[in-house]
Amino acid sequence: MQEGHHDLEKSLQLAVKEPKHIHTSDGGAILALCVHCIAVDSGFDVHADRRLGSSRHAPATDWNGKFENEWVLEYTRKGFLSVFTIHCSLQAASGRMFLHAREQDNPSNMRYMGLTVSKYIPDVKQAQSESWEGTINEQDILRQSLHELLIDPLLASAMPSQDPVEEPKAFLASMRDKLPTLPASLSNRDVLLSMAALLGATALIYLYTNRRQRSTSS
Repeated sequence: MQEGHHDLEKSLQLAVKEPKHIHTSDGGAILALCVHCIAVDSGFDVHADRRLGSSRHAPATDWNGKFENEWVLEYTRKGFLSVFTIHCSLQAASGRMFLHAREQDNPSNMRYMGLTVSKYIPDVKQAQSESWEGTINEQDILRQSLHELLIDPLLASAMPSQDPVEEPKAFLASMRDKLPTLPASLSNRDVLLSMAALLGATALIYLYTNRRQRSTSS
């Protein structure tokens, strides 16, 4: 379900302009931001009241530092009903980050995976510089692993959204096609009034028929 290849360093720059703005001594926050950027590259939208910027990649204002060694990222995605959460948890002693992704309204839809921070963030000092260039190692492997073990299976089991509500103009245009006897010169207001009259007549016929059936059965 990858929506095309994106340069991870460019996505990171859209999220946080420079790595030095992320205060990290172990690289955990940088790797969590990589996970976030790959999720957004894959079509997820940040689910938050306030974000760090106007870019689609800009994370929630409280994405980093709210919890010690933990990052909780929430998203919505077009075509799906629920909110998705990716919880990144770093075990500082081992340098391993565990990811738990879930669909909030579908508790049985959960995915797990682990990442070794040093494999993708080999030089933490580089991650404190003014440029993202050369900060992330094995970018393609990281992206592929997240898709195969987390993102793709999570979406494959997710609940699709209801049919989207049509825009009013599109809805009225479709009704013109379904009611070919209406003159093309009718305004949208006239179309709506005609539909209301038709629905009202249908309701009266239903009530009349239902009442006759009851009287006959009695």
